[in-house]
Amino acid sequence: MGIVERKEREREARRVAILDAAKEIFKEKGFATATMDDIAKQAELAKGTVYLYYKSKEELLIGLVMRALDLMAEVFEEGMAAKESAFEKLLSMGDAYWKFANEYPFYFVIMHIMEMPDRGRQEQVGEEVQQSLHYKSNCVWRDMIALVDQSKADGMLKPEVGSFAFAMLLWMNTTSSLRFANKVKTMPENIWQQQGSYNPCNMDMRVMYDLNANLLFHQVATEAGCAKLATLVWPDSLPAASARDISEVNFEPFAEEIPLEFLENTSL
Repeated sequence: MGIVERKEREREARRVAILDAAKEIFKEKGFATATMDDIAKQAELAKGTVYLYYKSKEELLIGLVMRALDLMAEVFEEGMAAKESAFEKLLSMGDAYWKFANEYPFYFVIMHIMEMPDRGRQEQVGEEVQQSLHYKSNCVWRDMIALVDQSKADGMLKPEVGSFAFAMLLWMNTTSSLRFANKVKTMPENIWQQQGSYNPCNMDMRVMYDLNANLLFHQVATEAGCAKLATLVWPDSLPAASARDISEVNFEPFAEEIPLEFLENTSL
């Protein structure tokens, strides 16, 4: 290995160590109270070294969001690998998205609560970093829209369907379902069971998640497309049911991953 290659590996290893440290500090202290000193200490690096890679904790948060997007893309690719048609690949993204949120709850959360800094604070984030984030985000949309376009060309989705509009609607609905599944999982069950309240802990959130996406697809699928969809059945978990142990749900609580202060103070 040449000197240039070795130095590049060292730089990349240092960058990974800094991001790993930022993740642990943000989880422990929350974004608002975390400092670059904390992160440097966690990474066992001089603060000046951290600043060589990231000019602010805002840039570090964006670095973690970009890592999240990369992880999600990997999970999506794995889920689509065995599928042949564009429509099957599009449907497989639902399973992959659930898997990503389940296996990487911290990254799922920061993807959806982080906001870009306003004009008054944009100096905290370099232009190159902002452009990199926009590029990675657009890659997700580009891939989804391409699958919708091809599914229309293959006669599985109605030709009049707006590809971007449907991709956005699908994304918003699945994300909302996942975030609500987290809420049900992490909130004490007795809060749901207050007098006059319905208790969603009695429902299978994965069934609800699938049903939500299925309903959307049935609105835009052709007859051939509907034939590919699973039979749309109202699950038994929709009516009131006896209370069950919500620990059975295989969804790691975000509350154990991220302190409340982080969730409340993450807008840059």
